[in-house]
Amino acid sequence: MAYFMCRQCGYLVNLGLDGDMPPHKCPACDQTCAFVNVTCYRPECGGEGNPDPEIMGHVLGGIAARNKKPELRG
Repeated sequence: MAYFMCRQCGYLVNLGLDGDMPPHKCPACDQTCAFVNVTCYRPECGGEGNPDPEIMGHVLGGIAARNKKPELRG
């Protein structure tokens, strides 16, 4: 089982047991996106049957940083 997350919007794709590749176009944001493998490969997060919250946090943090609007001072 593999989990992939869209780098644009954070949409999580569970590929099940097939091991196929994630879609080229994200079904949530309708963009052609890079998907990051967020599958857990460590015993701390439960192994391959689960997404890794640490990796997911990094992906979501990058999305938040890109979407942050600059503060206007005046």
